[in-house]
Amino acid sequence: MIGVEHLAIHDSHRRIHLKLLDTPSLPPARKALIRREIDQATTILDRSREQSQ
Repeated sequence: MIGVEHLAIHDSHRRIHLKLLDTPSLPPARKALIRREIDQATTILDRSREQSQ
């Protein structure tokens, strides 16, 4: 279960990975992994927003 106290961690994780994705020398496999990590964090953050409304 993810609580409100965990949202800041997921938000930070997402922002860090978005910055990493801008690194031009990353291999395609690493970029794919980063995109999956971003998608997972985004899903968690979106669900938390839906439940708070």
